[in-house]
Amino acid sequence: MEMLAVNRSLQYLDLSANYLYVDGTKAIAKGLMVNQTLEELSISSNEVEDEGAKALATTLRTNRSLKVLVLHNNLITARGAKALAASLNKNDALQSLHLCENSIAASGVEAFAKAMKRNSGIKKLHIADNELGASAIKTIARVLAKGGALTELNLSHNRLEDEGIKHLSYMLQGTQCVKDLILRRTRFHMAGAFALALGIRGNESLQFLDISYNRIQTEGLNHLVEALKENYTLKRLLMKKREMPGLHSISPKELEMQRYLQRNINNDILEMKLTLLLGTHERVGEGSDLYKALKNKAIADLRPLKHVWQFVWELNNTPSMP
Repeated sequence: MEMLAVNRSLQYLDLSANYLYVDGTKAIAKGLMVNQTLEELSISSNEVEDEGAKALATTLRTNRSLKVLVLHNNLITARGAKALAASLNKNDALQSLHLCENSIAASGVEAFAKAMKRNSGIKKLHIADNELGASAIKTIARVLAKGGALTELNLSHNRLEDEGIKHLSYMLQGTQCVKDLILRRTRFHMAGAFALALGIRGNESLQFLDISYNRIQTEGLNHLVEALKENYTLKRLLMKKREMPGLHSISPKELEMQRYLQRNINNDILEMKLTLLLGTHERVGEGSDLYKALKNKAIADLRPLKHVWQFVWELNNTPSMP
């Protein structure tokens, strides 16, 4: 890959499914030691194995331009994952790491968890389908519960089951950083849904949750709806083919859930509009009684926002008291 060493304009490169193997990956890694413009590299399905992952890890210690690295389906085990995790101790430029469909196992996840205690750059970590169980998730959940930079975590297609979801519930009760959590087909049931509801209830950062293809059952859905009554940040919740026996149409509880999610979206719109008003009227400052009243009015009984904003507009165009 001599091209990478001399190119000064390329920002995105996708070489997925190109029979690179270990030697080809090492050549790319060597080129990236010099290249300082490439921002996104995808080399999925190339059988890079642990040796290729180690070569890329060595490069990450010095490269400061790469922001996204995609390594899906590459026969990477815990050894390769540990090497990549160690490189994060020296690299704050990489923002998104994708390692789905590998075999990084519990020790690989633990290595990433330790790295994230010090790394402030990684925002997205995708480790779906990596033969992970509940014990593998415990360490990373405890690290994220204390905060950090990570905003997106994909754990889909791992056998987390109810116990693993309980660890994530603990994370959600403490973290204010994770915004997107993807848990498709992680084999949890009603007990997991109950634990997830506990985590959602007081969480103020989560905006997107995907729990598709799990068996949460009707009672699990009820717990989630109750949690959403007290959650004002979650805006998208996917539950495709949730496998709830006997329920084929949209249930009243699902409609109620949709209303709460729409309430949160409306609330966000209101927040943005209020922000625009902060500098235009002295009585609509953040934290003021009027600000709080407008916010409460918008979320109360899901009333359409246009009535609130007619009131705000009239207020904004009323001369201030001398």
